[in-house]
Amino acid sequence: SGLRNHGWNILSCKFDCLNQNQPLSTISSTFNDFFQNIATTKAKLEEGIHVDVVDEQYVNQLLESIENHLPASGIVALSKLIPSFRSLFPEIFRRVVIDDDGSGNEDDDEEGNQCVTGCITYPNSDTDDDSDCLFPDNIKNQIHYLFQKLTHAISNPQAPMMIFLDDLHWADKESLDLLTSLITDIGHLGIDDDINQRCVCFVATYRYNDGRRNQELFDCIEYIEGSNATQVTYLNLDGMGEEGTNAMISDALKLPTRLTRPLSDVVRKKTLGNPFYVKIFMAMLSEENCLKYSLKERRWMWNIDNIHKRSMVQDLALVLAQKLLRLPKEVQNALTFVSCFGRSVHRDVLEITTETESCAVISDRCLVLAVEERILEKSGETYSFPHDLIQQAAYERVSKEKTRIIHSHIGLQILMKAVFTGHVDPFSPLSFIGIEQITKADDFELKNSELRISLSELLLRVGRRAIRTAAFPSALTYLEKGISFLGDNGWDLNHELCLHLHETACQAVYLNALPARVSTYVGIVMSHTKDFMDQIKCHHIF
Repeated sequence: SGLRNHGWNILSCKFDCLNQNQPLSTISSTFNDFFQNIATTKAKLEEGIHVDVVDEQYVNQLLESIENHLPASGIVALSKLIPSFRSLFPEIFRRVVIDDDGSGNEDDDEEGNQCVTGCITYPNSDTDDDSDCLFPDNIKNQIHYLFQKLTHAISNPQAPMMIFLDDLHWADKESLDLLTSLITDIGHLGIDDDINQRCVCFVATYRYNDGRRNQELFDCIEYIEGSNATQVTYLNLDGMGEEGTNAMISDALKLPTRLTRPLSDVVRKKTLGNPFYVKIFMAMLSEENCLKYSLKERRWMWNIDNIHKRSMVQDLALVLAQKLLRLPKEVQNALTFVSCFGRSVHRDVLEITTETESCAVISDRCLVLAVEERILEKSGETYSFPHDLIQQAAYERVSKEKTRIIHSHIGLQILMKAVFTGHVDPFSPLSFIGIEQITKADDFELKNSELRISLSELLLRVGRRAIRTAAFPSALTYLEKGISFLGDNGWDLNHELCLHLHETACQAVYLNALPARVSTYVGIVMSHTKDFMDQIKCHHIF
């Protein structure tokens, strides 16, 4: 609030260990939330509702700045990732989005028409030639360039911007590449060489000792430092000292610091002063009656000798797992189910996936109890884990085979009830939740051939979309999953679909710089086709 009071715009996002949505969705949704607030203010102005004069001026100046920095075609292109642009610039969409015969068509997107964007062209038909995508740097650079221009448009000395990136160690490669581009190139757009124009501050948090995901992040940071394009400052958040720990416990127990000093000294030794460890440790002491409220004394009391006997908190994941085991079994099952969605999930999504008898593990009572125990937090109709380590503990409490079954159930329920019935768009966030769940389920068998074909067709479409947005690793994952659904008899089951999946997968492995696998896919296509026209795309790649 302090920075906002001084005119700063703050955009914040949190990366998830189970990335659920479309490629780049974590970053793009942050920008979309920002512009959605602008769109709300704009709508009030258009309806004649009174708003603060400062807000009115800011909105008008911001929209004018965006139009000055970005061509209309660029705004249309970014709307693929920032949907709120459609309500902010309706005239541009009526003018730029056209159909094949030149007549205006604001709603054309995925069924055969084309968005003419100048900076970047998105072919919308699934049968369009994707040969232009064989130049991956062009696609990626175009997207990065548009975000660079946008970031420059919405930041200035009078309204600087801070972008806060939480849990960056979970960021995917596409997001890291975009962030690297924004940080290193934001001052080199040819707009103004004045250093004052660089009015963006990036703040990121990550666990430096998490070796599972850190190599790509470290490479990104090393590149940023080596570019000399910006100053990088490190803040190492070690454990709190004696005074900090005592102040935290004193505030929590509403007692003077002189009374809590003996307790805080022991707690600090057991937790190494880690604030999150301190919070968990204190909660455990309360649950085990080592720390309890005395009605007679009207204050918190504790047994310092029993606390001394408690083991040191070294493995937080183990501590959290033990905490979960003390909950009722049905609550544990509910938490594991919720954890399969990642950090957070909306209640509507839970209702879609748990309204069948085969998976009736979620009940209001379970969710309420989890919130009361502070294992979950509720904001509106969204449930979320307060820390990614809690989500990890809930996710890993069962075997991989069990989580595979849960992922496959969730994915199939969403796709069959929402996507294949036509209730939601195949490229909607809900659809991508279902798709990501399916891809995380690893191998599972489906006997229904029609369902297998429907899933493969959907994965082909999203794989092509991922290629067009330079999300090449995600594209390859989708396409190979689509191939697996068709099985060993895929060429007999649906020859044309199998051909499109393999030739697009061949393209995807090429874009991911995997030459050995290119020849594998080319060999598969050549061995199952005789018509030169069926082989031409692979010839073009190989």
